[in-house]
Amino acid sequence: MKSKNPGKWQMLILPPGVLATLALTVLCVIGGTAYYELNRQKQEIEHIMHEEASLLIQSLALGAENAIVSYNEIKDQLAQRLLNNLRLLDRLDANMPLTRQDLTRIAAKNHLYRINVFDRNGKKIASSHLPVHEGLQPTHDPKDVLRPIFTGRVDSLVVGFKQSRFELGVRFAVAVKRSRGGAIATNVDAEELVALRRKIGVGHLIQSVGASVQGIAYIAWQDTAAIISATQNVTELDSIQSDPFLLAALASNETFSRTAQFGGRSVFEVAKAFTFQGTEVGLMRIGLRTDHLDAALARIRRRFFMLTGLLIFGALILFNLFISRRNETAATKAFRREQKFTTKILESMADAVIAVDVTGKVTLVNAAATRLFKLAPNAQLGRSILELLPGCDELLPATLTGSDGDNFENEIQCEVDGKQLTLVANVSLLQNDEGEASGAAIVLWDLTERRALETIVRRKEKLGAMGRLASGVAHEIRNPLNAIGILGQRLGMEFTPKQDKAEYSQLVQTIVSEVRRVNDIIQRFLKFARPPELNTAAIDFAEFFDANKTLWQGAGELHKVNVEVKQCPAVSLKLDKNQMTQVFLNLIRNAAEASSPNGQIEVSCYPRNMQVVIEIRDQGCGLTEDELARIFELYYTTKDTGTGMGLSIANQIVQAHGGVIEVASEVGKGSVFKVVLPV
Repeated sequence: MKSKNPGKWQMLILPPGVLATLALTVLCVIGGTAYYELNRQKQEIEHIMHEEASLLIQSLALGAENAIVSYNEIKDQLAQRLLNNLRLLDRLDANMPLTRQDLTRIAAKNHLYRINVFDRNGKKIASSHLPVHEGLQPTHDPKDVLRPIFTGRVDSLVVGFKQSRFELGVRFAVAVKRSRGGAIATNVDAEELVALRRKIGVGHLIQSVGASVQGIAYIAWQDTAAIISATQNVTELDSIQSDPFLLAALASNETFSRTAQFGGRSVFEVAKAFTFQGTEVGLMRIGLRTDHLDAALARIRRRFFMLTGLLIFGALILFNLFISRRNETAATKAFRREQKFTTKILESMADAVIAVDVTGKVTLVNAAATRLFKLAPNAQLGRSILELLPGCDELLPATLTGSDGDNFENEIQCEVDGKQLTLVANVSLLQNDEGEASGAAIVLWDLTERRALETIVRRKEKLGAMGRLASGVAHEIRNPLNAIGILGQRLGMEFTPKQDKAEYSQLVQTIVSEVRRVNDIIQRFLKFARPPELNTAAIDFAEFFDANKTLWQGAGELHKVNVEVKQCPAVSLKLDKNQMTQVFLNLIRNAAEASSPNGQIEVSCYPRNMQVVIEIRDQGCGLTEDELARIFELYYTTKDTGTGMGLSIANQIVQAHGGVIEVASEVGKGSVFKVVLPV
């Protein structure tokens, strides 16, 4: 298309010298940026490697210390168990000297390798095993080992690990002073304990970590004399005395790092002093491979050359860019005018309107939709509708795949600020010039209040019908029931059988007590059938909340459940305090009974429009959809010992106050009961 004013376009064509200068300037900027980025990323990667290696060293040190402490704890517990066995043996021996058969049986039962009893002179007088080492040269004399007991310096002795006296093997031995004089000693086979020491030792830990963690070139633990332990690929390392870096690391509690050579390759080495229970025991060194650092530097170099090529290519299309930019600016202005006009029309609509493209991203939201979904102004466009409205999972599928026609309606559920909304979505599918789907326009109507009123009406009608039925049944039963009760009392007072008087009296009393129990049930029937009489008064609901806090928490403590009562805002309500206390106590008891021991119940209060919402949230077993539909029915209960009247009566009281009870529940996650009262 020819321009009507060519002079203006001539001003946008830059001379070659200017373009060359511009390109050279950009090239210098890119080169400097690449060099800066190279150094910055190198420093960042080295810092990350330093932190990772420091954390690994701390983990190794902690693991080594825990391994040593754990091993010592196992050894101490073993020694204590053996000493307890010997003290018990000493008590048995004090009553009657132990024989070889006794010792053999006790050793087998308690998994002891050998039990020996010595007299005051150190002579063995009983043993759990027959002597089978005749002619063999012993490695040590028991008198020398048990001398502290024979001399009276100690009453018990932990010998610890020692070589078997005649055989190859390691034993763990203890001894106690004998009440009859002398000593009783026992030992166990310590091969498994020695194997455990090797398995959980520092050397095994270093070998395991070095072999399993990628990126580690080597791990070494050395002191000023030699290498104590290291990964298998370490044959030699610089001594600490000959390296100032290692000397500085050994003398400090800080972690030191540097780039060094190992096996002909560059490594990133980190060193830190290793201490155990406050005592310095050497230096821990970890070498990390620098492959990823070299790869990052190579990527930056490649990026520099790519940017240079792009710069040359960009210089060739710079002229076209100026022209395209001008045309784009003109088109953008025209589009904004049309958009502004359309936006004014949409903003004036009372219905919520949202438009999306084929990917589900929002392209338009009017003011009514912003108010309905409580969205932040000017923060919706370009975002996915699932991200913008996370509580409306049904909206996008209903919009893009809900129908084959151009227009259709769907009723969907949305959650906004914790409130469940029932919406009707009228969807119009949009097409581009080629007839392909380009998105959809959604018009939404809020039916939440209507559905809530319908639910309340249905619940009232159902409860009213049950109440009328209860009243009729109660009146029909009461007259014959009273006759049965009177006859039972007369039988008990006026007649005395000649035989089985006790049984007769018990049966008559059972009849009278059961009549009274049925009469109590009838009384509850009649109470439910009559609407509750309210004795209302204006109260400060925050004070009411605080006054009942201890009562509610006590109800939870009966079931070992913690009840957390949050602060309620100050608001004046007209309530029957006694009956409303009964409502909340019933709901909290139900929540506590549905919760497991040590569970949590939260009781909170907050305003909503011209209402006050009291929310009771538990983490119990939850309710199924069928149970939710029936929980307010008379005599329906999910508890083995429930009467099925608590929630029905609570619902009656709340409705008499002009309120409603809202329930939401999920099996395995808990329930939320909301008592909504008008201000």
